[in-house]
Amino acid sequence: QSASYLLSSLMYILALMSKETAIVMPAFIFIADFFFLDQNEKLSLKDKLKKIRKAIWPFLVLAGFYILLRATVLNFKNTFNLYDEENIFTSNFHIRLFTFFRILTVYFGLLFWPFNLHMERSVEIATSLNSPSVIFGSFIFLGLLTLAFTKFKRFPILSFGILWFFISLAPTSNLLVPISGLLYEHWLYLPMIGIFLILIWLGIIATEKYSLQKVLAGIFIIFFVFLSWRTIERNKDWKDPITFYNQTLKYAPNSYRVINNLGMAYADQNDHWQAEEMYKRAINLDLANPVAYHNLGNTYHAIGKTDLAIENYKTAISLDPKFVFSYNALVSLYLENKNYQEAQKVLEDYLVIDPGNQMIRTSIINIKNLYEPPK
Repeated sequence: QSASYLLSSLMYILALMSKETAIVMPAFIFIADFFFLDQNEKLSLKDKLKKIRKAIWPFLVLAGFYILLRATVLNFKNTFNLYDEENIFTSNFHIRLFTFFRILTVYFGLLFWPFNLHMERSVEIATSLNSPSVIFGSFIFLGLLTLAFTKFKRFPILSFGILWFFISLAPTSNLLVPISGLLYEHWLYLPMIGIFLILIWLGIIATEKYSLQKVLAGIFIIFFVFLSWRTIERNKDWKDPITFYNQTLKYAPNSYRVINNLGMAYADQNDHWQAEEMYKRAINLDLANPVAYHNLGNTYHAIGKTDLAIENYKTAISLDPKFVFSYNALVSLYLENKNYQEAQKVLEDYLVIDPGNQMIRTSIINIKNLYEPPK
C-alpha cells in the first residue's frame, strides 16, 4: 500500500508540473471515495469521511506545498495569472458569479452544439441577473448542484458526474480567485468527462427500464457521428498556425494576440511582407504594447532593414524598459554589424534595470575587449 501511495504521489507531482489544474485531484479522490468506496460495508458518514481523510491527506499536503512554492520561490511574474489592477470584476464576487453563470450557458451550448469554435472568445461581464444567458446559467448551476446534493444516495453516478464537472471548472471559474481569463474552449476538456459520464449512465438506465435499446442506440450513433464530424472539421482549422489564426480572426478581428501570433506564423514561413502587415496592424490596436514592435524589428532585421529594426527594438524598450528580448536582439544586431560600442551601451542600459546581473557585466567586459583589447 505504501508503494502505491508513493507512486500515486509521484504521478501527482508530475501532473502538477504538466498542468496546474491538476491541483484539484484530491477533490476528485474525495468524491470518488465518497460515492463508491466500500458500498457493501454500509459505513456511517463519520467513518467514511475518516477513511477518506486518511486516503487523501498526502495529496492535500502536496497540493498545499505546491501552492506555497508557487507563491514564494517559484513566484514568477504574475505566477497565478491574476489581474494587474483591481477592477469591478476582481473586487465584486457577485459580478464574477453572474459572469460565471453566463459562461456556463456558453459551455453547455458548446457541449451539445459545437459550432463556431475558436480560441479567442470574449465574454461580456455580467453585472446583474437581468440577462437571459445569466438566468439560464444560474438555473444550470443551481439545478445541477441541487441534484448532486439531494440524489447522491439514490444516484451516486449522477452526483459524481455533476461534482466532477464543477470541481474541474473551479480553478478557471474566477469564483475562487479572479484570473486574467474568462472563457477558453480547452478549459472544458476535463469537466466534460463528468457530463458525458452522466449521459452514458442515463442511456444505460433508459435501456434497462423502457426497452428502447434500438431507439437509444440510434440516437447514440447519430450523436457520435455528429461529434466525430465536428471533430474532423475542427481539425482542419488546426492544419497549421496560419490557417488556425486566420480562422480565429473571423471571430476576433481585433485581437492583438491573434494578429501578432499570425504575424509570427508568417515570419516562420519567411513571408516577411505578410508578417510586417500583421505586426503593424497589431501596433495600431495597442500602441503601448512592446511585443509587436519587437517582432516587427525582427522582421526588418531578417530583410536587411537594419535602421528600422533598431528603431522598433528601441521603441519596445522605451515602452517596457524590462523587455529583455529587445535588448538581446539589439545587442546581437550591433555585434553582427561590428558596432561594439553601441552593443556595450545597450547592455549598460539594461544593467541599470538589473544591476545584480553578473552575466551582463561579463558580456560588457567581453564586448569592450573586442574593440579595446586589454593591455
